[in-house]
Amino acid sequence: MLPNDLTKTYSFPNLYRAWKWIKSNPQAEYKNYFRPLYSAYASTENSYIKSLYRRLNDNTYRPSPSTKIFNPKPSGILRPITLISVEDQIVYQAFANQIAIRLNRRIRNRYLKKIFGHIYAGVNSIWFYEDWKICYACNLPQKVDKQ
Repeated sequence: MLPNDLTKTYSFPNLYRAWKWIKSNPQAEYKNYFRPLYSAYASTENSYIKSLYRRLNDNTYRPSPSTKIFNPKPSGILRPITLISVEDQIVYQAFANQIAIRLNRRIRNRYLKKIFGHIYAGVNSIWFYEDWKICYACNLPQKVDKQ
């Protein structure tokens, strides 16, 4: 039997949510490396996620080796990017989901008061984070009308 936190992390709804948020991630730079794999995975996502769910819960899942690539920056410095398999991305995001839920309880009262970026959107959102434009607009200095 898994500890309660792992049971939540490895639940089918959480794994499916993780996959949904990976697909909706707006960061094209990383996603471009995986577009063909995402399309293949999406074509039978329920069966893939069920298989991942079973392997996680019976402790037979094993992460795949990662690959590190280096993208040149305009300055000439190389930016390292670590690529992990689609299943490893889902598992990683599933853990992030559970951490975000627990952390959100402690810090949500600071959202849009002291915290204006990377605001957790909640389990029912299609995005992991709230739209940054909304958060940015809340942080702009308010205009004072002079009369």
